Amino acid sequence: MNKQKLLMAGAAEIDITPALGTQIAGNIGVRRPAKIIEQRLFAKALVLQQGDSRVCYFSSDILAIRTDFALAIRQGALLRFQLAAEELIVNCTQNHSSPSVGHCFCLDESFWRQWIKTPDLEWVLGGDPQYTDSFVEKALTVIGQALGRLEPVTAQVGRGIEGRIAFNRRTIMRDGTAQMHAAAGDSNVLQIEGPADPEVGVLVLKGKRGNTVAALLHFTSHPCHGVDSLTIAGGWSGAWCEGVKPLLGGGVPLVVNGCCGNVHPRNPLVPAETKTYQEMGAILAADTEKIMSRLVPVDGPLLHQVRRIPIPLRDLDVLKVRNAERLLEAHPEPIWVGRGNDQIDWQWIYAISILDLARYKETHSHFDYEVQGVRLGDVQLLALTGEPFVEAQLKIKLQSPSPFTWIAHMSNGYVGYIPTPEAIRRGGYETDTCHWSKLAPHALDLITTTSIEVVRELADA
Repeated sequence: MNKQKLLMAGAAEIDITPALGTQIAGNIGVRRPAKIIEQRLFAKALVLQQGDSRVCYFSSDILAIRTDFALAIRQGALLRFQLAAEELIVNCTQNHSSPSVGHCFCLDESFWRQWIKTPDLEWVLGGDPQYTDSFVEKALTVIGQALGRLEPVTAQVGRGIEGRIAFNRRTIMRDGTAQMHAAAGDSNVLQIEGPADPEVGVLVLKGKRGNTVAALLHFTSHPCHGVDSLTIAGGWSGAWCEGVKPLLGGGVPLVVNGCCGNVHPRNPLVPAETKTYQEMGAILAADTEKIMSRLVPVDGPLLHQVRRIPIPLRDLDVLKVRNAERLLEAHPEPIWVGRGNDQIDWQWIYAISILDLARYKETHSHFDYEVQGVRLGDVQLLALTGEPFVEAQLKIKLQSPSPFTWIAHMSNGYVGYIPTPEAIRRGGYETDTCHWSKLAPHALDLITTTSIEVVRELADA
């Protein structure tokens, strides 16, 4: 129980922009050494405390944080600040114009090195060790800074609707299969497979002096602009924060990107209308300004809860495993695409990944999945690992007793895409069984059910 009702908050941010030459993640099998820094990257921390209840939301402008590095941040926070694992959310926005922390494309690095034999091919694994080495320390630094800046605050919340900049990216074709990025004007497109979530959520924390300490900003879309470029940028989430900062008068904006496994900025039916990440950020900043003019007070307890569920790994297609073995037997060296050594045939990468997963399944039957919930009055924040499809988020919001329920995907580690069972049956990139799509078909249903239980228990507490 809380000993007092006074709400405290502290926030901080730190520059985590990589050096030029760092591998930019987010495009499998493509070498992307950073050539231009168009927008600085940041890691941010927000600490809330009410009596003996304390929670920290850590967010960063990067693609992914592998589970062992998320654990290292949590362990470091426990040792330095006595911040328990269940009190800390380790999140990233999944920005595709940034590095990843750890080699997120592989389960067993030593297994991959049978084919990735030289240091100049390290980028194939997905991360950049030179960047990773400093990231954990910067994360702990900014968490410590936020803890040191606690002050009494009041909270206000509001929402709006934005339907122009995020769309379900999967289309059902007339043969019953599904595709991501269907060609513009393809007459074989039957329909868009699923929904998107248009909610724009804003939670503002104000100090007693009238200053804004921080703001949580919720929207749902893949930050995948510039996926083919060599430019470092913060994507739409970074641009949104830049646009909101003048409204906050020095407060720290932190983005809560929702379940966007199948949602991105390109309308599959009208791709020419796709907004740049700068335009998308400006639209969201304008929405935020309108929402901030009609915020309502948040009053109530600060509570948190963690539930862990063992989710089985997906069964492997024996024929696909054998085909992967044959491909690598025939091509033990990378199969390059084009004239340079900057892009490897995706099927060659996929072959290693599916064999890596097959070996992993010999000793692992399931993944320990974490659902982490935080409640502040009528506002709930759920942290989910990986890239769940948006259908789960909408169902959770619909059944949550709290009027404001937001989900932060890509939290506390990496597990890949978590599609609906129907999407898995239709196929497509997000459903191809390998390291980045490996949970059983009913995984999303398990996560959704558990999440609804958590939000209801927190609402009733």
